[in-house]
Amino acid sequence: MPPSILLKMPTGSSHLAMESSGPQLSRWQAASDHLTQKAKAQREARPIVMILWAGPLLWFIGGERLLLPYLAIAICLFSGGKALITPGNFKGPVLWLFVLLVMQLLSVLQISTTLRYITFVWDYSIYIGFFFIFSYISLRIVSFDALVIIVKHMVLMLAACHLLALTYFVSEWGYSSIIGKILPDQLRNTPMGRNIEFRSMGRKLYFFGLIDDRLSSIFLTSIHYGAATYIITPFSLFLAFSSRGLKSIIWTVLFLVSVGVIIYTQSRTAMVLAGVAIPVIFFFHRVRNTALFSRAVFLFAGFLLCTAILGGIIVFWGYLVASFNSFFIESRASSAEKRFE
Repeated sequence: MPPSILLKMPTGSSHLAMESSGPQLSRWQAASDHLTQKAKAQREARPIVMILWAGPLLWFIGGERLLLPYLAIAICLFSGGKALITPGNFKGPVLWLFVLLVMQLLSVLQISTTLRYITFVWDYSIYIGFFFIFSYISLRIVSFDALVIIVKHMVLMLAACHLLALTYFVSEWGYSSIIGKILPDQLRNTPMGRNIEFRSMGRKLYFFGLIDDRLSSIFLTSIHYGAATYIITPFSLFLAFSSRGLKSIIWTVLFLVSVGVIIYTQSRTAMVLAGVAIPVIFFFHRVRNTALFSRAVFLFAGFLLCTAILGGIIVFWGYLVASFNSFFIESRASSAEKRFE
């Protein structure tokens, strides 16, 4: 109620008006606080969201691998400031990423050709880009709401990638990217260079006699697409579990589409990991508010699991050693010799 009206009212009426307007003022204050928190969360998440959506946009010109790391560095530095590169702020994964950057520099000693120097700088820029992204998240994102915003955009970005990938079944289209055309011949003739030059949604590849389509969407290879889908798919489950009504249905549909896409990427590692992780996520979602979700149960289950694994190793030791030699040493001997040369 406006103050001018309160001043004109009798004292008793003013007192009653103030009491009656109390709950309304509280609701207004709560709504105002909610809007303020939402705006703050959006500001915190905005740089990461921009980087996420820059990937698909740069893909069309062939620059997601060449330009995106530098764009990520620029956005994070502009938004986070010098604090991102202050050693005293390196904690947790940021510290370990910094250690990785330092260790990667040692590989320069093994480089002997000009092309390898180019590919080293290429890959190293990606590591630096990830370092700045993690550094920004560690220092600047302090609210859970900001993380939820990032998660939503990750899932929506992946959904956009799925829509593009599904166009492969309508028309197996492709084209030469702008950046691919201007790459040096030495670089363009490498497998990575050819992937950058030629843009497509997938290709034909026999797979267990079930399907012969291998989707890659906007990712450099189908394996990268499978890995990204596997990593982001649990977030769609989180959104489905934490939403209600139509929103929950939408996130669930995106989850089911992602599971199907993993199969069509033919990324076997992603399939195996998803086959283990998704049932585990469903299990913990069901038991999180029950007596099963306790430290004692976890310790007991962990003890049984470790005992079973140790017993299996002892019993099948000879078979495991023979299998390891067969799959990881003998079958890779030729490749290892070439690489060491």
